[in-house]
Amino acid sequence: MPSERADNLNTRRADDARTEAMVQLAKLWASAMPAIEAFVGGVVRDPNDREDVIQATSEYLARHFDDFEPGTSFTGWAVQVTRYRVMELFRDRSRDRLMLTGDALEAIAVVVPQVAKEQTDRAEALDQCMKHLGDHQRRLLELRYTQSLSPATIANRVGKSSNTVSAALLRVRKALRECIEARLSAVEAGEGKR
Repeated sequence: MPSERADNLNTRRADDARTEAMVQLAKLWASAMPAIEAFVGGVVRDPNDREDVIQATSEYLARHFDDFEPGTSFTGWAVQVTRYRVMELFRDRSRDRLMLTGDALEAIAVVVPQVAKEQTDRAEALDQCMKHLGDHQRRLLELRYTQSLSPATIANRVGKSSNTVSAALLRVRKALRECIEARLSAVEAGEGKR
């Protein structure tokens, strides 16, 4: 009986470790997806092929997750794996007229994680800067950019002139741009403010 309990305990621990690894993989995969989708979308024309490449990448990463070295860039690793899947697709479909070379794919694969990080940093800065706006300013932005209303339509809704709304939107955009640039500069300078 004691060895059976020990076996059950060891089995549970192994299951827990596998579950934790899969949770970690899911989190890392979710953070890498924008870069992977941008890379694949930029080099593979056919939507079905794009889906196949992303699926093949996710399967490879799941099977080889033990090879990932914590502390290194998962996104960078995932994009490199994706690059190989794209090269396989291109090799298999070499009859297509418009193909990128391995060097071109490598150049794109190097840049995509950096661009994805910059976009993520910019989105996080925007989120933080939006929190500093007043309710009226956020409402104007929502009407203009979420609901795609013209300044004239917004003016009718809020009881102001079209010129007043346009000027207010201009001031809000300027304030957001300055706030975002300041936050990004702080992050670049290593101050870590977000």
